[in-house]
Amino acid sequence: MLKHIYLNFDKNVKNSFQWIKAINSLVAMDSSQLTNEQIYFAYEYAFLKVFVGWERFTQDSFVAYITGRRIKGHCYRTYLKNVTETHALELLSGRSPYPDWTQFEDIYRLAKLFFVNHEAFTLPFKEIEAIFIEIKKIRNAIVHMSFLANEKFRGLLRNNLTSYNIDMIPGEFLSKQKTRKKTFIEYYVSYLETAASKIIPLH
Repeated sequence: MLKHIYLNFDKNVKNSFQWIKAINSLVAMDSSQLTNEQIYFAYEYAFLKVFVGWERFTQDSFVAYITGRRIKGHCYRTYLKNVTETHALELLSGRSPYPDWTQFEDIYRLAKLFFVNHEAFTLPFKEIEAIFIEIKKIRNAIVHMSFLANEKFRGLLRNNLTSYNIDMIPGEFLSKQKTRKKTFIEYYVSYLETAASKIIPLH
């Protein structure tokens, strides 16, 4: 089950980047095929697919470990015994319809509540917490039309780019180069991939 959870997330990431690659290849052959807005939409779509996939990965791995799953001897001791997946999810949700897996403080609180060795489980999350704050700002700028979400995104642009157009949208930002080898979308997603490989180590 744990291997399946990891591979689902990995497939989600690969499919998202294949989507971007296909769009870029189309534009390279004929730049008149798509407008800049359509290209940036593709980057935003791919980014959101990965973001949602990460939320699902976090939830599924949490539930799997609570129910006693292990992979190659890797597991987390839980205070619970003989818990079903449905019951585990109900316990994680509490009074809410579902947990908010974008709130790392909630993840730390739940891990401490259910896992004896909770520090080991939360370490990969703590390692990417600062980056995830930026990831969440981009996500909010895409899905929310609020002034606050936009202002936080503008702050992120100021911290990452030497210059930018005042009307730059998240998709355009994600398509720009962070380093010589990585665009911003590749840069951010790489942190999620690394964390996922530590939460569910296949090797």
